[in-house]
Amino acid sequence: MPAEGRLRIAVSDTRPDLLPPRPGTLDVPSSEAEGGRGLLLVEALAADWGWTADDPVVKTVWAELDLPPA
Repeated sequence: MPAEGRLRIAVSDTRPDLLPPRPGTLDVPSSEAEGGRGLLLVEALAADWGWTADDPVVKTVWAELDLPPA
């Protein structure tokens, strides 16, 4: 559950065997790499993010964004 004043975005897929690194442990890909920057953007823009793989066939990656005051 997100904190008040935050928007949570979550994406699930059926590949719990392909787990991303934990927040704060991402490596910057080489300049020649064709991928590997998506979670770096999430980490730079989100107030918080992480993932869960509690189900044996599903993993969920989530991010929380701070909302401006109303």
